[in-house]
Amino acid sequence: MAVFLRRFRRHTSGMIGLLLVLAVCAVALAAPWLNRGINPLAVNLAASAQRPSADYPLGTDEMGRDVLMRVVAGAPVSLAVCVVGVLLALIPGIWIGLLAGFRQGRAGTILMRGVDALVAFPRILLAMVIISIAGPGIPQLMLAVGLSSIPIFARVMYVTVQSLRHRDFVQAATALGAKDWWILWRHILPNAVAPILVQASLNIATALQIAAGLSFLGLGPPPPSPEWGALIDAGRTLIRQQPMVIIAPGIAIAITVLGFNLLGDGLRDTLDPRLKG
Repeated sequence: MAVFLRRFRRHTSGMIGLLLVLAVCAVALAAPWLNRGINPLAVNLAASAQRPSADYPLGTDEMGRDVLMRVVAGAPVSLAVCVVGVLLALIPGIWIGLLAGFRQGRAGTILMRGVDALVAFPRILLAMVIISIAGPGIPQLMLAVGLSSIPIFARVMYVTVQSLRHRDFVQAATALGAKDWWILWRHILPNAVAPILVQASLNIATALQIAAGLSFLGLGPPPPSPEWGALIDAGRTLIRQQPMVIIAPGIAIAITVLGFNLLGDGLRDTLDPRLKG
């Protein structure tokens, strides 16, 4: 762990990504206090569509709600959707790839061909199909993001297991009579953590984009939810009069996606054994 931390601290872009992610998470955790007791859902038509001012640093929307407070209130919602969605995809994706990669046979081949077909299918469309069946809402959005991410983790785990199952330490354990479940748990899984960890970090960024896209298309949580994609959708009518209604949540999405992507790149470069000196 100490070696990993030393290597990661030397990765400039990875550290920048980590700081951005920590900043966004801090805003999400502190959202109730940052809102200064102001209800971001409260309607104030007297202050409708105001431009940035001392009272409203980013202006107000068509209902007179503070844009800055709405973006801050949307941070925990948007982060929860993408993080929970990725967690929902991790366990089934890992086990599908693990079993299909370790046990060679017709069942594993058929299973992975189905996974490959889903990987080739655009994730946003797959998520749209899922949420169209489940209906709009935060839990449904998490489910759509999670189910559409399962093939990605299954494919990464399958490729990783394929490269590990022929390694000397796995062959030695097999020759000594170790059971399959012991080999999977003791030798395969620990060595597959690094690529899965990197993929999870990168996938959170993609999940945030998918969730925002679904909300923008009206398939996310219904108004007046402050989810960032929903904020962009609700602000389309004010794009000329009050552009900050769209620009502010767009910048929040961009910063979060950039942070997780840079963090994923840093983890990949640090954990890649080919880069160890």
